[in-house]
Amino acid sequence: MNTENRETEIIRACQATLHGLLGPDIAAHLELEGAPRRPDFQLTLKTHPPIRLVGECKTTIATRTQAHHVMLQTRAFAAGNERVIVFAKWIPEVVAEEFRKNGVFFVDAVGNAYLHHAPQIVIDIRGRRPEARPGPEPGRIVEAAGLKICHALLTRPELLKRPLRDIAEEAHVALGTAQIVIKELIAARLLVPGKHNERRLGDAKALIDAFVRGYDIKLRPACLIGRFRHKKNRPDEVLETFRARLAGTNARWGLTGGLAARELTRHLEPNTVTAFVDERAEEALRAELFQDKNGPVTLLRVFAPTALAETRPGRDPMTTPLLTYAELLNEGGPRELETAEMVLERYILPGVDLEPRTA
Repeated sequence: MNTENRETEIIRACQATLHGLLGPDIAAHLELEGAPRRPDFQLTLKTHPPIRLVGECKTTIATRTQAHHVMLQTRAFAAGNERVIVFAKWIPEVVAEEFRKNGVFFVDAVGNAYLHHAPQIVIDIRGRRPEARPGPEPGRIVEAAGLKICHALLTRPELLKRPLRDIAEEAHVALGTAQIVIKELIAARLLVPGKHNERRLGDAKALIDAFVRGYDIKLRPACLIGRFRHKKNRPDEVLETFRARLAGTNARWGLTGGLAARELTRHLEPNTVTAFVDERAEEALRAELFQDKNGPVTLLRVFAPTALAETRPGRDPMTTPLLTYAELLNEGGPRELETAEMVLERYILPGVDLEPRTA
């Protein structure tokens, strides 16, 4: 079953849950948007006055990081004064807690729900579980190699019109793996095939979802070198030693997370340093780093040429905005999430021809 059909079934099931909770006194009118550049649906609760909600439907939300992404993505399609709601097959408590904390309404097909718009409506149903916990998703898309391809296609859309061999090379995966992943992306309607082996993005929102989910669960752990401390304490001082160590070398490296987001938004002053590095850069930097599982310095392995953005003159090298965004979600602090929302709306959604809110 493709993603579109699964989401339609989930929306219907969540509608049934919602109608059962509201009872006969409050009508709920749902309009499907049905367009990739819009939210999945709009919901109006016929209270006095009416409550209008912008909604997204997700098949799987399993972690805090995914919860943060869904929250920010849903808000991106809402105007400044609109509330948001999420429908899902099942929203586990770790996700529900993040939604409640951030004022995100939700309903799942199992019967859990949260809508807090006093005095018109207050619903908080929690603790319901599906008869069987969802198993791991099949296929290669959310494995490390598949995620490298998703990242490459989302950040370098010109690859969509290139031969499969070029995609495999840029994503740093085997050609056979690339063939399997592209077929799975097409089957899920995340990609749409065209003439002469050209492709275009199908459901870009769902493709971003898949990457963010997989980055947290599969790709980041595969890339993690370790956490460290440095004799310098301030991030800018640590960064200065990085520059000195790597100057004049042919090492590949790029800032991500807070320091990269600061460069993109001028909104965040991070207290950590996170960078993707190749083997040469790691060797050079380790001379001044000390292993510490709680240290403020994190090194991750550069997994492909596509991981690094083009370096502007006079600026530090950085990873792509998509990787910076995913890392901010992983850090998960309030200031990091504020900044992640800026990165999403300014760089990621426009980069795949999606339009965030206008007001």
